Amino acid sequence: MFNKENTGIIIPTNCEVCSTKLTITGARVYCPNLDCGGRKFHRLEKWIAKTGVKGFGPALMNHLYNDGFIEDIFDLYTLDLGVVLASTNLKKATQKAFNNLYKIKELKLETFVSGFDIEGIGEGVVKFAVNAGFDTLDKLNKATIEDFMEVEGFSEGRATLLHDAMENLYDEMVELTIFVSIKEIKEVVKNDEEDDVNKLEGASFCFTGKLENMTRNEAAELVLKKGGTVKSGVSAGLDFLVTNDKNSESSKNKKAESLGTEIITEAQFMMKLI
Repeated sequence: MFNKENTGIIIPTNCEVCSTKLTITGARVYCPNLDCGGRKFHRLEKWIAKTGVKGFGPALMNHLYNDGFIEDIFDLYTLDLGVVLASTNLKKATQKAFNNLYKIKELKLETFVSGFDIEGIGEGVVKFAVNAGFDTLDKLNKATIEDFMEVEGFSEGRATLLHDAMENLYDEMVELTIFVSIKEIKEVVKNDEEDDVNKLEGASFCFTGKLENMTRNEAAELVLKKGGTVKSGVSAGLDFLVTNDKNSESSKNKKAESLGTEIITEAQFMMKLI
């Protein structure tokens, strides 16, 4: 069944794979059924993409899924590889792909969780939750919707999506840590010999646009290591908006100007780290 808006855009109302009624949130239209075959296959593709494993092209993924070798991420690590190799003429390529997969022994928490393809929850979003203190799978699982709503950048809708996904996928995530562990987050310890550990203490930063020398997540980690805080949006009390385009007409730049927030370039930001 389809619904045609005045714009002329045809919007599907039911998932073409499992027939579940689709959820429409803003510009996103998605199937809420976590057991949907389409979503399961996309989750497998997402996991491969997030781990950066090479060799799992469309042909291999389709073969593994359509022929019943895999249904969820855990299956990638527990299938009988000998049987898989016997079922294909591309034995060397398949063996190499799985060798690449098995080499990945550890992932950051935000990479691990975002690899489960949670609707509306990318790696950057999980990172904000991690930075706010939800830095283990257990803490993410025990957090309430209200807890997540306290995290910078989390609306009630986003908080609900992450909360419900953790509730549904937590056991599967824990099971997977048998094969891929989560990198432990080491706390920064004060050291009198390291005068710059708290160099940015009390200062808050927001990053927008493309950075040239690092990703925004890497920049955020540097701020945290120096004792500063990172915000996902511009609001009252923000000290610095970091952008390589000070003249941008973006909403973040305009809001920073209206609030009197100091706008600095990436180069100026890096000088504050020294």
